[in-house]
Amino acid sequence: MLSPPPSMTSSYSVAYLDDVYILASPDRVAFLDRCLQDSSVAAGILLDAVPQVAPEPKVWVGDPALSPELRGLAALGVPLGSPACIESHLQQTLARSAARHAPAAFWSFWADVLPVIATRTVDEFCFRSIPRELDPPAAALPDSQSALLAFAAARAFATSLLSLPLSGAANVDGVEKQLPIRAAMHANAGAGLLLVLLLPVPATSDLCLASGIANESRAFIQDEHGEDLAIGLFVYHRSSSTVMSHIAGILISEKLGYHVEFEYLNRSSDTSAGQYWLSCQDVNQSARGTSQCIPGENRVHVALDTGFGPMPYERAFLRPFRELEECCQRSPRDLGSNGFRSREHIYMKRSQLDAAREDGVILNLHGSYNTTHHDARKYFDGLDSLNTSDFDTCNRSANSWLPSSEELENYINWTGDADGVIRDADGTNTIWCPDGYFWIAPACRHNVTSCIATVTFSGSLFLSMMHWSAFHDLPLALGNYANVYDFFAKMKEGKTLFYWWEPENYRFDVEKAPLLLPMYNASEWAKGKRGTEQPPGYVGKLVSANLQTKAPRVHTLVEMFALDTRMLEELNQRLAEGGISPGDGPGEGSSVIHRAACDWVRSSESLWRTWIPTTCDAGSGLADAGGQFLLSRGDEAVGCSICSAGRFSEPLLDSEGFTYRCATCPPGTYQEFANQISCNHCALGRVANQAGATECGLCPLGTFADHEGRTACESCGYDCWTTKELLFFFFDGSNVGGARRWIEVRGVTSNDVCACVEGRHLWQGQCELCLEGATCLGPTNLTLNPGFFAFPEDPGNVFRCFGNSQRCPGGLPGSCAAGRDNRSLACAQCLPGFQPQEDGQCRECAATDFAIVVGLFLLGVLVVGCLHASLIAEAGHGRQHGSLLNAAFGFSRLVTLAQVFGIMRRLRIPWEEPFLLLLRASEYLSLDALVYSFSPIQCILPASAVEEYLMAALLLPLAFVFSLLLVHFVYIIWKRTGLRLDLLGKTVGSFSMLFLISILSSILEPFYCYSHPNGSRTMQSRNDVLCNFRGEHLEICMVAFVICQVPIAFFATCVRILFVDLPKRIQKADVYFVNACSFLTLRYRPGVEAFAVAVLIRNVLVTVSPLISSQAGSLLMLCTALYSTFGGLAFWMPWRTKLATYGDLAMHAGLLLVLDMGKFYAPTVEDGYTLMVICLVASCIMLVWGVLVVVSAARRRCSRQRRFRFALSHHTPEAGTLARLLKLELQRRHNLRTFIGSDDLADLTQHFTCIARDVDTLVVVAGREFLLQRWCVGEVVTAKAHSVEVVLLSIPGFVMPDRQFTEAYETFVPRVKELAVHAIALEQIQDTLTWLSSVERFDMVDCDPEMLTRTVGWLVGNDSSGMQRSAVVQASLSTSVEQTTYLVLADTTRIEAQAAAYALNMVLGTKMLELSFKGSLHVMRPGDTADCMSSSGTAQALLLCTAGCLEVPQVASWLLQLGHHHSSCILPLVVEDSFQIPSFDHNKLAGLSLGDGQDGLDENLYSKVLEAAFHEISVPFMPRSSNERQLDLQAKIIVERLSQHREPLQTRPSMTIFPGAVVEDSPMVDLSFSDGSESTVEI
Repeated sequence: MLSPPPSMTSSYSVAYLDDVYILASPDRVAFLDRCLQDSSVAAGILLDAVPQVAPEPKVWVGDPALSPELRGLAALGVPLGSPACIESHLQQTLARSAARHAPAAFWSFWADVLPVIATRTVDEFCFRSIPRELDPPAAALPDSQSALLAFAAARAFATSLLSLPLSGAANVDGVEKQLPIRAAMHANAGAGLLLVLLLPVPATSDLCLASGIANESRAFIQDEHGEDLAIGLFVYHRSSSTVMSHIAGILISEKLGYHVEFEYLNRSSDTSAGQYWLSCQDVNQSARGTSQCIPGENRVHVALDTGFGPMPYERAFLRPFRELEECCQRSPRDLGSNGFRSREHIYMKRSQLDAAREDGVILNLHGSYNTTHHDARKYFDGLDSLNTSDFDTCNRSANSWLPSSEELENYINWTGDADGVIRDADGTNTIWCPDGYFWIAPACRHNVTSCIATVTFSGSLFLSMMHWSAFHDLPLALGNYANVYDFFAKMKEGKTLFYWWEPENYRFDVEKAPLLLPMYNASEWAKGKRGTEQPPGYVGKLVSANLQTKAPRVHTLVEMFALDTRMLEELNQRLAEGGISPGDGPGEGSSVIHRAACDWVRSSESLWRTWIPTTCDAGSGLADAGGQFLLSRGDEAVGCSICSAGRFSEPLLDSEGFTYRCATCPPGTYQEFANQISCNHCALGRVANQAGATECGLCPLGTFADHEGRTACESCGYDCWTTKELLFFFFDGSNVGGARRWIEVRGVTSNDVCACVEGRHLWQGQCELCLEGATCLGPTNLTLNPGFFAFPEDPGNVFRCFGNSQRCPGGLPGSCAAGRDNRSLACAQCLPGFQPQEDGQCRECAATDFAIVVGLFLLGVLVVGCLHASLIAEAGHGRQHGSLLNAAFGFSRLVTLAQVFGIMRRLRIPWEEPFLLLLRASEYLSLDALVYSFSPIQCILPASAVEEYLMAALLLPLAFVFSLLLVHFVYIIWKRTGLRLDLLGKTVGSFSMLFLISILSSILEPFYCYSHPNGSRTMQSRNDVLCNFRGEHLEICMVAFVICQVPIAFFATCVRILFVDLPKRIQKADVYFVNACSFLTLRYRPGVEAFAVAVLIRNVLVTVSPLISSQAGSLLMLCTALYSTFGGLAFWMPWRTKLATYGDLAMHAGLLLVLDMGKFYAPTVEDGYTLMVICLVASCIMLVWGVLVVVSAARRRCSRQRRFRFALSHHTPEAGTLARLLKLELQRRHNLRTFIGSDDLADLTQHFTCIARDVDTLVVVAGREFLLQRWCVGEVVTAKAHSVEVVLLSIPGFVMPDRQFTEAYETFVPRVKELAVHAIALEQIQDTLTWLSSVERFDMVDCDPEMLTRTVGWLVGNDSSGMQRSAVVQASLSTSVEQTTYLVLADTTRIEAQAAAYALNMVLGTKMLELSFKGSLHVMRPGDTADCMSSSGTAQALLLCTAGCLEVPQVASWLLQLGHHHSSCILPLVVEDSFQIPSFDHNKLAGLSLGDGQDGLDENLYSKVLEAAFHEISVPFMPRSSNERQLDLQAKIIVERLSQHREPLQTRPSMTIFPGAVVEDSPMVDLSFSDGSESTVEI
């Protein structure tokens, strides 16, 4: 039989009823197919070849319409196919097995495992090879049996059913038929019906011997730690070792009753590894020598078939034993020979021997190879038949197996063959290989072609073969295979001499015969002369050193174990017939090996029966096969075992003679050692209440034993009693000055030492429970620990002295520090007229204490005054400085951090120093703690708890209000202004926002309570008031409820301001209201002012978190509040400066880190149910959130509601700015979402899709060029095709298309065909152009506010006469003499320029309010004059630069007016990319009247004004090409430019050289607007 290549290490045999299939890789299938064909031909059977393996990695290629449960079949009870099919079939099989108690007959058993194919015909089924990455069926052969074994088993199965009908089996044609089994076999051979061959594999429940010990009755031995350990058998990588180990395993497990495990030698390991496994806990196979040994108790105990060839016993056994004993303090024990010796030979095939015999040559005699008389070469292959790449080179540095220099020197001395050895320059010897791979013998060295190829592996017999070649003139060419599998293949296919050994007998499909050499001569071999055959090798039995102690009967069995060579050869032959080969990996083929071993055990009982030990000695006793002790002889007694601890060896005399049995020690006695012949009585204070005790237990606490041999202890009393003794400790070795201490003792011999258990105290004759804070030793009275208090009349009711624990010194109940009132609970109050101190004592109040109180009040007034003054100063600026905002933020974060630390101090977490010091310092920002912290304040606090609470909660807030009114009154007198409620509101709001946590914690003080050891709870600020909602506590709670309405009203006011009032007031440009509410909005970015509500909610949650009774609940609420705002900060970035945002994030991260660390110090008394409820609630929230997300997404997907109310279709160059203005009006004024592609699309290819799907009304802003733009027309076509409402808003220049234009549209717009990719045909466009005249139309002739109001009213469907004025109208009329009015100058002749002016008015006006910039805008209209000034005397203007705007007379007139002004500033804003300063057409502008009573244009002055105006760098503002975000950024840049200092026009160089430009006298400026309003400002 061929040996498999190295890569073919695993296969799964699968058979037809009369064919064999292999589930494996394609190369493995091809190899086993050749083996199968060869064997079948030899047996006279003709088989079909295995079909070519399909390349597709598919198992099922049948009808795809089948459900997954039907995609497969069951073969011999093993399902193949889809996972669903496998699961379904297994469930059905289990149900049938449960319903049937036992198989009725042989046929009923096989009926369950015959193939079943349900509901479908077979002709569509095609099973292919299972790919390597898929797991094969679990019931397929796991040990890679050969194909012949599968073939034989399939034949046997078919033969057993020849006489039975194949009932109900599916035929290949899909028709169920009643066929004889032989006919069914032939029919199914072509159908491809797979049967998985189930060869019997030994299970743990199967027994080899009928009287064997079952697995559940077998015993373990114990290791050094008392853990169960099986008897370990080491198995070498050869068949003789495997079969002998299995025989020993069967006898040890089934006769001696021990669990057995096998440790297989890896094929690449050293053959001496068994010695290490018997001495070490584990073996490091990558190391060498004794360094392989990993010290520890061994897990392997027996190693049979241990041999090392011809190696001397001293070198092979004794020397390694000594080395292991030195390094590991243990070594194996050799129990003698296995009963045979091993031999190594040169072998040849039997076929070659027979062929030579026909020629009269006896080829197995060494004399037949003499080239003088015989030509043995013709029967063998030469070197030309070998592939040198398969062999090792003759380089010793690369191959350590080559003979050493000393061995080659000995070879030359005995053979004289110096030519076969090369002597190097350093004197070392190396074998000479002409080609670098093969050593040539002297007999054929002159003619290499006459050499006989001789192969070996691992260098086996190489040196001996050299000696034999020289001594006996053998014409050999010696080579060593690098790969053992190549060696096996050559043995099967080639005609060479090869190395092998006996009694190993792997099967290679060839008969072998050894080359006979002269008989072994020990004396010659001792001298180094190897002319005779190889010496026989010793094969021994090794056991671990501890086997004799742990399992003596196993030791005896191994010592008696012996097999002769004949037995072993028979066993090896059976293994070879079963398919065992050298290619099998460790442990493979275990079923075949076990079956062969079991057959030998069954047939050789007369031999191995003598190996089983049967006598018992003193210290041991009778035992059954499972190792269980017996009290009498009988059929169950099969040997002896050492009596374990708790037993003694008792003599037994019966009819069969004298022996010993292991009896248990009776109650009251014990035996702690094994192998004993008697038991001992329990001493005083000890008892043994059960038989078989290994030791007597001490009497537990509260019991005693006053006699020897007791079986039970007497009790002192109930559970609260114990036994204690008073001991004296002398630290200096003398008997003077020692300490006394009560200790609990067990094993008491008298009831004189019974006392209360520690943790209880004797009170009124009973052992009462001792609470936390008290010391109860039992025999003595209760004493209190420092920091705890109890009243003398009730000493067991203990209170903890929270806060300053030094006020309670401990000791006897009722003890308090000096100056404390011991009638107050927990020494909380000082005596009348006293104030508390840091050391816990109280001292008398002095006159200076009242002065300190007054000083604190004045300090508070100063602090409030500084705060209010800073806010007033801040309101006086027109803009917010980033440095000021960062400074204010830093201060507010520090205050907030300190307040949160104060809340964390209230949690029940035992914070430790030095962090505790920081928490204590933070309490001074808590208003009530500030009151209680300064001892002088205690001198003026009333004695009543309610009055004290009122003063603590309201003293500082009232002082703040008083100080604020006082400072503001001074400000009014100094500034001589009226009452500024906005500044008062801003200061009060800022203070409330800043100290909200402290204010709330002060109000909620009656709900912050401490828990005491006795279960009572007291207020944290007033430790003598019980939190029981009775008496004073109830009154305080009612007052707190009333005061709570103030922060609730503040919170509600903040919410209303942010979400209701503020948006309206911003629309009305109410600067005073915005300034009053700036404490909510000033520090946040525009658009995220609502984050202030999140901060308020966070502060509320942080404050109320300590009120939750559960520690886990408090931490959960606090962490949830911080995590929520942390996520909001990271997502929205709400603060106005990045530094503020990053600082706030850092503060949150630090607080969360502190809380996470504090969780490790939290008390572990938390109720587990509470924690699980919290986890459940959190999980439900996540689940509900997930469901809501899915439902929302599905609802949005199914809903027909459109995203946009309007879409503005326009041609950007002629109506882009107007479209932007319309969108601003529609969205900001009417809250109607409006679509513009540049804002709402990231991919322009989705433009038409968005129009069709997401828009309610398409507004066609049509100008002169609109209909010539293919994309614009495409939008209209798309809207018409998808029933989107279309309205027409025409601007000057638009002409409705006529018939000629429509028919020749392709001529006017040649690229219109490109719309075809969007499914828009030319016919649709022409139809839409005709239809366009029927849509509703509105003509927008200009862009003044009134026209814009009517346009927007027409779009939203309202009557323009009843509408309020547009936002741009309101903004244009909103001016203030206290603010700077910025004039917006734009081209009044172009509608796009006007739209840009009003868009700037809306965007920039909003940005000014957001940034609290003191200024307003006025859009100049025809007839307005540009010489208006602010209160500072400066005229400010914004010039919108559009194409040709400087050539417009109205714009020139405004610029000249500003040029004449002595203090005017112009900021150019570039609106269109096409703008450039033109070369003026003097003919166009000359002689034009610029106003009433004014002459024509002064060209020189106009040029100078323009030059001076454009000395200032322009700022972009491009509503036509920018989206909303870009416009917002541009507006912010404009505000920043306006806030900077800019030089007036008259100071520019171009103006200073122009004489008469400055107007000295300007007593009055006429502010006349075209809307009829007038205002005169005196300068």
